[in-house]
Amino acid sequence: MSFAVTVIGGTGVFGRYIVNELASSPLDFSIRVTGRRAEEFDRHFPKPSRLLYFEKLDLQDRPALEKILQETDLVILAAGPFQDFSPQLPLMAAERGVHYLDICDDPLYLSELLRHRENLAQARSVILSGLSSLPGISIPLAERIAPQFDVIHDIDIGLFIGNKNQKGRGAVFSALRNLHRPVHFIRNGKRQAIPPWSYPVAYSYPAPIGPLCSYSFASPDSLLFPRYYRFDNLSVRVGFEWAPVRWSFSLFKKLIERGRGSWVEKAVDLLFPFFSLSHRIGSELGCVSVTMTGLKQGKFRRIRASLLGDKPGQRMASLPCVIAAEALARGEIHGRGLLDLNQWMPPEQFFQRLEERNMRLLVEEQA
Repeated sequence: MSFAVTVIGGTGVFGRYIVNELASSPLDFSIRVTGRRAEEFDRHFPKPSRLLYFEKLDLQDRPALEKILQETDLVILAAGPFQDFSPQLPLMAAERGVHYLDICDDPLYLSELLRHRENLAQARSVILSGLSSLPGISIPLAERIAPQFDVIHDIDIGLFIGNKNQKGRGAVFSALRNLHRPVHFIRNGKRQAIPPWSYPVAYSYPAPIGPLCSYSFASPDSLLFPRYYRFDNLSVRVGFEWAPVRWSFSLFKKLIERGRGSWVEKAVDLLFPFFSLSHRIGSELGCVSVTMTGLKQGKFRRIRASLLGDKPGQRMASLPCVIAAEALARGEIHGRGLLDLNQWMPPEQFFQRLEERNMRLLVEEQA
């Protein structure tokens, strides 16, 4: 019997990666793609079948969501931006014993979901949120190197986005909206709010990327890492390959600040065509790096763990969700309720499955 999966937002950039990965999986998946426009499904999936089909869905239509949940084993939320969502869907899924995964990269959505952790502990299904680059890859990278420290002083996280990687309208909208929300770093063990898209540093990514100007970035990592590790300082930064993209974010940050957020829609309309044209320049690389510094037996250590992807590197952001879906279909995830991202799968197994999909794990000791 097929394992029934519903991918909400399956016609978007990241949703399409998830659908294509599941459709090519050796496992027996039945995939329902939902969205607002059937023509988008027809354009991206020209060969539908009984195992890959479309159903129109508005996330605000609760009766339609109820119907979807009665007919699926797993629901994946791949729509966005997550700033617009409440945790209604994972709560509904848990009530009905349906597994729930998402690619959330928004700290507020995840924070709201964590408030329901105690109630979700009684669920008969798995609830996993944040299965994207950050924190879905950054936390397993940290798990990979944290045992090599007795004391962790600093954790620095970097996300690199090659310029040729496709950028969906929802992702651009989410990034620009975050330009008028504070970013939380951790300094001396305390959360500290700093301006978004600020404090640029030359973050050291692995070759062939190398040092690249990267900026403060809102991510669930600042919320989750203190739950899993003891450390003094944590920062999260994003680096775009092409300097004009970085300059455009700085410009639109100023415009959005002056407009008190009213510039967001206009900024997306202006910036989205620019991103579309810029896809012709640069690389398709993608990278998540976690650099830890601290002590082991009294000696200083600095270790960087990175995951590199290419052609396209952006596909990397969909793979934690795909790997979790396959693990659920195989019956490999034994916990229930809202699971922690550092426990749902051993990091060695997680990275083995990523490497089977042509992702490269690099762990390097640095001077």
